Amino acid sequence: MSEVKTDSIKHSVRARLLIMLVLLSLPLLIVSLLQINRYRQSVAEHERIIVQLGATTAANKLRLWLEERDGSAAPLSSDEIARLYATLRDQFPNNVEVSIVVIAPDGRPLNGASAPLQLAPVLSKQMWSDGIERTTSVRRLEPYGWSVAVGLPEYTRSTWTVLALMATWALALITSTMLAIWAVGRFTTPLSRLAQAVLTFGEGRFHERIAVETRDEVGLLAQSFNAMAASLEERFTELQHQRAFTEEVLNSLPLGVAVLDDALTIRSTNPTFARFINSSPANLIGHNLYEAARPFLPLRAAIEDVRRVRRPFINYSLKIKLDERAEQETFWDVILWPIRESVARADLILIISEVSDRVRAERLAHSAFAAERARAAELESVVNQMDEGVIIVDAQGAYRVNPKAARILALEPNERGESIWRLLNSLHLLTLDGKRLAPIETPLGRALERGEPVSNERLLFVTFAQEERIIDISATPLIGERGRHDGAVAVFRDVTEEVSHHRKLAEAYERLREHDRLKSAFVANVSHELRTPLNVIIGLCRLLERDSETPLSPLQHEIVERMERNARALLTQVNALLDYSRLEAGRAGLRLERVDVARLISSLVGDFAEEARAKGIELITQIAPDLDTVTTDRDKLAQVIFNLLSNAIKFTRDGIVTIRAANGDEDSWYLEVSDTGIGIPEKTLPFIFEGFRQADDRLTRAYGGVGLGLAITHKIVQLLGGEIAVESRVGHGSRFRIVWPRTVAQRTGTGSLINGPQARQ
Repeated sequence: MSEVKTDSIKHSVRARLLIMLVLLSLPLLIVSLLQINRYRQSVAEHERIIVQLGATTAANKLRLWLEERDGSAAPLSSDEIARLYATLRDQFPNNVEVSIVVIAPDGRPLNGASAPLQLAPVLSKQMWSDGIERTTSVRRLEPYGWSVAVGLPEYTRSTWTVLALMATWALALITSTMLAIWAVGRFTTPLSRLAQAVLTFGEGRFHERIAVETRDEVGLLAQSFNAMAASLEERFTELQHQRAFTEEVLNSLPLGVAVLDDALTIRSTNPTFARFINSSPANLIGHNLYEAARPFLPLRAAIEDVRRVRRPFINYSLKIKLDERAEQETFWDVILWPIRESVARADLILIISEVSDRVRAERLAHSAFAAERARAAELESVVNQMDEGVIIVDAQGAYRVNPKAARILALEPNERGESIWRLLNSLHLLTLDGKRLAPIETPLGRALERGEPVSNERLLFVTFAQEERIIDISATPLIGERGRHDGAVAVFRDVTEEVSHHRKLAEAYERLREHDRLKSAFVANVSHELRTPLNVIIGLCRLLERDSETPLSPLQHEIVERMERNARALLTQVNALLDYSRLEAGRAGLRLERVDVARLISSLVGDFAEEARAKGIELITQIAPDLDTVTTDRDKLAQVIFNLLSNAIKFTRDGIVTIRAANGDEDSWYLEVSDTGIGIPEKTLPFIFEGFRQADDRLTRAYGGVGLGLAITHKIVQLLGGEIAVESRVGHGSRFRIVWPRTVAQRTGTGSLINGPQARQ
């Protein structure tokens, strides 16, 4: 509708202005058209006069020329014809495009010039032989029979001048019309925008503005309108914000608010009020209070008194059952507030707030207070029965101690003091290295001043009898509301005997470590001393077997083989002892290089193939195809695989021994050796990797060895940065799984060697 009104106003103003401009310019247009027409007629008349006069003059000159020739009809030369035409044309100016032709008595034009198709004696427009229509006048000379024709083309320079003048007039007319339309639009557009903006104000859109394009009265009007619109928009926005804020506050209030008129009809309410009476604001607005919420009927007398005396009514903890489905009693704070000046038919404000929890809390407060006193007494009894000393400090620095603390600190039982700092200053507390602590440096002082919790800090306490005791103390600050320190609690106990016992255990442990070191040194020395004679015995046995000059008898050959076999077994045990002592002392060196795991495993499995076939054991190798080379110590990795395979074959009578190797995550790979042998008892698994320990440690055991194979394996795995785990069930076999790093880290202080080119591959 606003657009229709705007268009009608716009078209009315613009049409009137255009009509006014047309009426004002119409006389000028008519006069100019008449002037152009008169000019055109004058030019045409001038051309006819030129043709008639030219024809008469040319006829006279031709007559004189004929008289000079005595009317002779002798042939004319081209020079004579040219001089004749020049004589006839001299009468016309050079800028006049006139055509002259002389026609002989035989009807042929001289020199073949263009001539009229008909020789009419009157002035008229005739078509010439060159196809051009000309205003033509013909004169015939009697008695000679010669004729002369003068013609002027239809479009001469004068004619083109008239056409140019008319075109200029039309262009001026079009330009003035367009300028008039532009000027009218320039004038009416701000007015139409202003009218449209004014109409939008009725729809509440105060953000509309008009562009100020001129500095005249219309521009001033647009500026004034924009200023008024900005002011109205600011005030309207402020009112909207205030209204939205008021509604938001009312809707977010935990109080139920309802506005009543003089007929007690609900005019406005918030969701909380509607929720209290189990309804919605839409169902309440426009209804009578007693019809919408019958539980308010008991307040009829109070409501009428407020309406009559115009004074507020406030009642706390009023028992009203607004929701009939509620099983418990509900209590409400009710406020009736009269509106002194009636606004929008509002007469009374009803405010309700449920305080059932508060009433119940007040009812429970008395019993809770009594229960709290009982709990405080119980807590004090528990604190007094504790075996630890307890000091409780409040926010003012007053303290009290339990009987145990009084006995440790030589204070009065259940002593209470006013200043904890005086007590801390009287106590002689030192660090374990003998430094005296100021009161603020003690655990309880730090908890009070800095809020720093202290746990299990040990101090020296010198009693009044100059006896040194060691106490273990913990202090915790008490944090109240808003992070405020409300005191602290310190719990401590006398650990003098515990510390003394711990020191004795530590000394015994150090002695055991020294004994273990001496044992390792002794084993290493003995093993080293045994290796030389054992190698000599093995060498002599080989010489006796290979001596061709003094061959051995079968009995002697069997004895020598048994000697060599036992010597080699003993040498293996000696080497194992040496390896274990080096690993235990941390003197085992690493030689890191790139190792092809698949090739190494295949080589070691081949060494055990004959022994496995002899015992009826199936050796299975499962190597992942994508397992790449790793950086590790080839010899130590081979020793681990050798020990695990040796044990698996040793403790498997017949069955299957499987060795697996595959990739783990990005930085690891794993090795797994499993068998179907006799298995390991569960009670033996916790110490299976300890040195000189075997599952069967009897002297009459069926399997030999000193119990160093798995111990050496475990220490090598640790040295190479791996982790070993074992799973076993008696009668079902065992499974050892080792997770290795792809690149073993260089060990500082172990004499590790890095093969440069190979390790960098």
